[in-house]
Amino acid sequence: MEIVRPKTYSEASIESIGIGGSAVSRHYDELIKDDLVNEDHILYPEQMQKVVDFHKHSYSLFVSPARGIDTIIGTRWSHNDLIQHILDNSSKQTLGNSNPFAYECIVRSAIEDGKAIFPTNGLGEDEFTLDHLNAILEDQGPFIFSCQYLNNPTHEDSRSFLPDWNRYYEIAPLHLRCFTAVDPATGRGDSFSAIATVGTDAERNIYVLEARKANLGTDELIEEIIRQHMVWKSRVGIEFVAFQKILTYPLREAMRKYNISSNVQELKPITTQKKSARVSGILQPVFASGRIFIKREYKDLIKELAWFPAIEHYDLLDALAYAVQMAKYPTRTETTINDPFSLESIMEELERKGNASRNPKSPWIWNQSGPREMTLEELLKIAPPLKGRA
Repeated sequence: MEIVRPKTYSEASIESIGIGGSAVSRHYDELIKDDLVNEDHILYPEQMQKVVDFHKHSYSLFVSPARGIDTIIGTRWSHNDLIQHILDNSSKQTLGNSNPFAYECIVRSAIEDGKAIFPTNGLGEDEFTLDHLNAILEDQGPFIFSCQYLNNPTHEDSRSFLPDWNRYYEIAPLHLRCFTAVDPATGRGDSFSAIATVGTDAERNIYVLEARKANLGTDELIEEIIRQHMVWKSRVGIEFVAFQKILTYPLREAMRKYNISSNVQELKPITTQKKSARVSGILQPVFASGRIFIKREYKDLIKELAWFPAIEHYDLLDALAYAVQMAKYPTRTETTINDPFSLESIMEELERKGNASRNPKSPWIWNQSGPREMTLEELLKIAPPLKGRA
């Protein structure tokens, strides 16, 4: 469509194009992207990625990116749709108000503050009253209704973890027994590896000490595993499926390099159980009972908790579920503060290391021959008795 213009342009005044259409040598002052996503895109991640890529490439269509106006209108379909991509990567909340290319995002819901925002039309006739919306909810189900009418892919009725269950802490208590669980990337589209470390106390509380997911190579992943292990003195567990077994040799070599004598627990999922069922079955009770504490800075973990199960990848929740599954709780006597340089503490540490090295059931054992027996004279040279003690 063309309107009267002072100059001649190769482009029409208004042109339309669909996803994947050609716009070679075309340039515009304003783009309006309306409903680029539909139900077909949520079935296959690669189709949704095509929509995201189309959006990214469209910047090149502006005569001037600095002056171009980009308007995106759409209905939510999932937590990995185009709207979520913009909210996570290109919104003013993410980039800051001063960024000239940040999007001003406005999200409206058909029900706000418990009231329908469009109960009547321009003629005063009933349009979308609460009764109408509730009837649609019953017909569509919570997921579709929440996407189409509430602009939120996770309806309250379908959430596995309620926001009120989140309990936060600033500084973790001392004398925790720590466990690190690793969920390596499988290489099948979910390119993020997740590592979670938890600490338990004698009151059977669980503190999420670290929760990190990133696109890590093998060397980077092993470095992160060793870092968390050395920081927290934690027992390490790794999900063992066909792909993950490639970590065995490089992790063994890295642990030898750092002179780490530790077992690594094999974490094997139940093949007859869905991954989402295992995650919710392990984590729901501890969150609902208020026994698990997280930090507010763990944004990715909090996001996965809020969106689960209406989310494609929940790597941190998977790793956290394994860590909680591994966790054992210390006794009250273990939390008693002892002098770490006392003869009793040193002997206990040597005994623990000796037991670990002689345990034939452990899958990865370093120092197979076991520690050499030390004489009392040799031991006293390392840790002489403190003054004032017999």
